[in-house]
Amino acid sequence: LARLWRAATILREHRGDGHVLAAVHAGLGGLETTLTHIGDGVLGRADVEPHRGWSEGDWATAAAGLRDRGLLAADGRLTESGTA
Repeated sequence: LARLWRAATILREHRGDGHVLAAVHAGLGGLETTLTHIGDGVLGRADVEPHRGWSEGDWATAAAGLRDRGLLAADGRLTESGTA
């Protein structure tokens, strides 16, 4: 039973961190990743903002960086490149 428990834990942790690895590989930090979720309609900023310590400047800088990379449109939605 202990071996099964350990195997299930390893599988869960591997699956759980896959999105973090993908974001890091794409050069996205936490706020940039959050903005991609907001940009594809998964979350709203109001859902996230109360639980994070990012300033208005942090939000603006991260969004500008994603726009500069062609991933985020001016309206905050993901571009075609942002969804690829």
